[in-house]
Amino acid sequence: MQPNPDWGSGLPQSAAADGGTLSCVSPDARRKESLQRLPLPYATALRMRDAGIADDVIAECVGVDVDTLPTFMRVAEAKLAAASHQSPSQ
Repeated sequence: MQPNPDWGSGLPQSAAADGGTLSCVSPDARRKESLQRLPLPYATALRMRDAGIADDVIAECVGVDVDTLPTFMRVAEAKLAAASHQSPSQ
């Protein structure tokens, strides 16, 4: 019988039940890493929205019309989701 892992430590565990290695990466760290893979305007817009910046300011900073910002943000979120499913080496 294996000892109980310390799930609260935040450190990677040595082995999973299926023999693979577990990775304990926080969602914030994973999001930050994925944002770094995005084209700058999308990453900037997402970071600004996360910071609570108003939509008109975001639109101005990334160079889109405020009326098109919702579509731009949906594209940014889709790109972020795709980036989060890629391994760092891809």
